[in-house]
Amino acid sequence: GIGIKLALKGIAWIGQLPLIGINSILTAFVIAALIVVLIRIQRPIFAFLFLAGFGILWIDNPGIFGNLAISLPAFHLVLPVGQDWFKALYKGVLPQFPLTLLNSVIAVCALSADYFPKRGISPKRMAASVGLINLICAPFGGIPMCHGSGGLAAQHRFGARTGVSVIMLGILKVITGLLFGGTLLALLIAYPMAILGPMLVFAGIELAKFAKDIRDFEPIVLLLITAITIILTNTITGCLAGFLVFGIFQFVKWIKASIAPLRTAA
Repeated sequence: GIGIKLALKGIAWIGQLPLIGINSILTAFVIAALIVVLIRIQRPIFAFLFLAGFGILWIDNPGIFGNLAISLPAFHLVLPVGQDWFKALYKGVLPQFPLTLLNSVIAVCALSADYFPKRGISPKRMAASVGLINLICAPFGGIPMCHGSGGLAAQHRFGARTGVSVIMLGILKVITGLLFGGTLLALLIAYPMAILGPMLVFAGIELAKFAKDIRDFEPIVLLLITAITIILTNTITGCLAGFLVFGIFQFVKWIKASIAPLRTAA
């Protein structure tokens, strides 16, 4: 459900572009075709496409790079007081908790086990990692962060196969963030959707494709109801719908198991 929703979001972004131009629907289709070809020959393409996006941005809006300058951050502690705790609970924690638990712990661990058999990360370690990075970063003004199954699917699809690739990516992001800080934000906001849209579509497809392994009737029904509800509403509603369907299946099995001895006795 989340994978399809990501893919639909990418399609929506592409649909907002003009038909022809450097940052257009036509460019997005060319990028999508290029992704298909490079994936088939198993070439790491994410970094090259990402850099190509800045090339398109340079052609489309060269003046935006004029504001890019080295600007070291000034760190200061941001500690919650009084009502901050209550507001954070009902505005941040409770709405985000289901998505973080499902997508950033359970789903990403299951996906890691599929990608790397016998080497997948455990939910306990993943939950500890998500909690730790937020406990460390939040007091310095960092926004809430998580790992995410969509990110893992995208990185794996576009060429990352080992932990070294993620370490290199992390180091590059930290250095870039520390040096350029807020001045980089304008570039990221203006980043061409002709690049980002197709990448999001393929990342969503990569995340959703594991559903093809489901064959039995009950899991298929559970999958479809959960996924459709997620697509039409949100993750937590889809999760609750899935739990409800699962509960109904379990109740029916319990009823059948309870009746079976009575029939045998009769």
